[in-house]
Amino acid sequence: MRNRVWTATAAGLLLLGLGGSASADGTLIGNVAAADPDAKTFTVEETGASQATTFKVDGKTRIRQGRKQMDFSTLQPGRGVRVKYEGEGDAAVARDIDLSLPTGAGNQ
Repeated sequence: MRNRVWTATAAGLLLLGLGGSASADGTLIGNVAAADPDAKTFTVEETGASQATTFKVDGKTRIRQGRKQMDFSTLQPGRGVRVKYEGEGDAAVARDIDLSLPTGAGNQ
């Protein structure tokens, strides 16, 4: 009986632990519309949509072109990007920014 209680408790804790560790909420492909280095934010116009999304950048955000690490200054308007992010709305935080897309790729 004690083993069953322990097993049920362990299974419940495992499920709670897995549910609490969310990875990226989504991926967005488009073109950089604006970047604000002081606020550490950038806005992307999504491919095929008439809306734009603003993302925050923090110390965990990775900006890369292929295997090469890049910095925030490479987020220039018109640049094609693929953004993996967490959260939504004002709380959207970019986790991975891929600059491997050609400039203007989001217009296709």
